[in-house]
Amino acid sequence: MRIPARADYAVRGVLEPAVRQGGAPVKAEAIAVEQDIPRRFPAGILGGLWRGGAE
Repeated sequence: MRIPARADYAVRGVLEPAVRQGGAPVKAEAIAVEQDIPRRFPAGILGGLWRGGAE
């Protein structure tokens, strides 16, 4: 089964803040660097979650 890149980036983008200790906010750029994904994806993912009511 092939997983689209966008889905892969989304999963990795939401997991990065979850595995960090302390619960401090994580910038989208830091997620992109840590997960080696294009910088535009974390901002879009996090923006969608925020608009959906995630904190």
